[in-house]
Amino acid sequence: MRTSLKELQLNRRTALTIGTFDGLHRGHQALIQKTLSLAQQENLESIVFAFSQPPQNYFGAQKPLLMPLEKKLSSLEKKFDHVLSVDFPDVSWMPAQHFIEEILVKTLKTKIVVVGSDWRFGKDRQGDIALLKEVGQRFDFRVEIVSPIVNGDRVIRSTLIRELIQTGQVHVAKEFLGDFPILSGKVIHGDGRGRLLGYPTANLSMAPELVQPAEGVYAARARYRHSTKEAILYIGKRPTFDGKTQTTEIHLFETSEDLYGAEIEVELLQHIRGDMHFLNSESLQKQIEIDVREAHIILAQTSH
Repeated sequence: MRTSLKELQLNRRTALTIGTFDGLHRGHQALIQKTLSLAQQENLESIVFAFSQPPQNYFGAQKPLLMPLEKKLSSLEKKFDHVLSVDFPDVSWMPAQHFIEEILVKTLKTKIVVVGSDWRFGKDRQGDIALLKEVGQRFDFRVEIVSPIVNGDRVIRSTLIRELIQTGQVHVAKEFLGDFPILSGKVIHGDGRGRLLGYPTANLSMAPELVQPAEGVYAARARYRHSTKEAILYIGKRPTFDGKTQTTEIHLFETSEDLYGAEIEVELLQHIRGDMHFLNSESLQKQIEIDVREAHIILAQTSH
């Protein structure tokens, strides 16, 4: 159940985990599973304390999100007894000791807190794991540490996943996320140029707060109105034509539906090529044929 710190009602003590959880990647999943497992074992209520934005976004260093806030919270609601969506400034002013006593102890009735090994908290990030354990002994809660999750030689972090998506390495990002990267957008009116080329597209208005993938063509899957369709996605400035305004367009295979106004969620499976300038529409059309064939091959080889 989604709630706020003020409205939270608890019947038992709790097992909780704290973080931004942007992307719900494999590192986040380890924290979540540990918390849920301990809550079940010790008959505790489970809580996730999730910041609505990365803390850096409140200090001028804007980080694009890996997933919409609503999708993140909805996913967490399916797992936890209580989901707290907290704006970082609401608690960032608290000294570390105050945060422990007022939030963890009094409000959240913490019995177990599950965090990563490098977790910091409190005003100016003064609190660390040593302080958390020390105060926990006084207030009868314990700290469970989850070690960083590593893929190959790289620690799984949201920052790394953003960089992979921004450079078109979506198939690599999937190894860190656990799922393919997703774009979300609403279908808006376009100029119909794709239809003239024989490949009608739906133009998407993308949420500006989400991470922007590298320009080019992607093999993709689209989910909308309870349907899932294989597709090819284009992100770029259409240099063959105007070359100025960035657009995001998706061509769905085997459908002729009118999608105007639909909310579409797009899985990015693989980057096929970068954005390119063509001498004329005929050259572009031939390249699109090649892209579509390549997308079909990728989709056939990629499980859901």
